[in-house]
Amino acid sequence: MAGDLDKRLKITTRNHLVLHYHTLILMMIGIFCMHTIFNFEKDIVIIFLIFWALDIIPVFFLHYDYWHTNKGEEYEVLFDRLVRRKEGKREEILGSDIEKIIIWKSASIDKGGIPFLGIESYYCVDVYLRAGNHFTLTCLLSPKIDLEIQKLKNIPIKRIKWLFNPVKTKTS
Repeated sequence: MAGDLDKRLKITTRNHLVLHYHTLILMMIGIFCMHTIFNFEKDIVIIFLIFWALDIIPVFFLHYDYWHTNKGEEYEVLFDRLVRRKEGKREEILGSDIEKIIIWKSASIDKGGIPFLGIESYYCVDVYLRAGNHFTLTCLLSPKIDLEIQKLKNIPIKRIKWLFNPVKTKTS
């Protein structure tokens, strides 16, 4: 049973932090450069803060959007079904009930890519059911949600490369 709990996809502190490691590294590099090259000149600090704000404000929007979308949900991805738990209810979605899956992901975080903007780390997966409804799994559930969802077999998966991936404004 404990092994089964480890396979569940859910929002964790670790998943929150994994999304921001590159932003912290770039910020430390920027502070280091401001100190060593520019000696914290006022104009340089202001320019740095403006660029940093332009990067981080959309990140706050996406983070809230993704958190609100999957808050209180847990998923298990098996080869033939998707198990969804929300508010104490367990729902099994068979692979035969899934029409298609769309992965919305920036090209810069593909194999070996380096994201330069915070928003490039955020991506999500839309699961469309044959009944006409759909739901979204975000990278807050797992930093590799695209690989997790590919465990489902015999379901068409479409990959759309897009830089800014808010949950509520996408169309397939």
